[in-house]
Amino acid sequence: MNSREVREDEENPPLLDYETISRPRRIALFVEPSPFAYVSGYKNRFQNFIKFLREMGDEVMVVTTHEGVPQEFYGAKLIGSRSFPFPWYKKVPLSLALSPRIISEVARFNPDIIHASSPGIMVFGALAIAKLLSVPYSDVLSHSCPCIHSKVHF
Repeated sequence: MNSREVREDEENPPLLDYETISRPRRIALFVEPSPFAYVSGYKNRFQNFIKFLREMGDEVMVVTTHEGVPQEFYGAKLIGSRSFPFPWYKKVPLSLALSPRIISEVARFNPDIIHASSPGIMVFGALAIAKLLSVPYSDVLSHSCPCIHSKVHF
């Protein structure tokens, strides 16, 4: 018998059962700049991402820079974070998103995962909140300095 053959009398239990992987998730997204105020392909990508997550039944909370943020989008709760203009490109607001208000909102939401996407500094706040709440964390860093990504995960 080679490694690809499985004997009929051996049971291979699944790594995850169907109920675990198919249940709706509670996802906290940290997005900078705001996909509700900053016009770009980024805006379309995240608005569609939120829409599709909601259509699949997931509960979504979005923490983003505060300008132009509605209270909800497609059933997802939106939280605006105080921000400041990026020094070299004033139209792009940045935020650490690490205030007691945001930490308590995310804790109350009780996410299954925190996902951050930012070319700026919001990933650091999202990572700190994930560590503080013991929640799994994933990110997409949209910058050109891979040295930062290797230092972010501690």
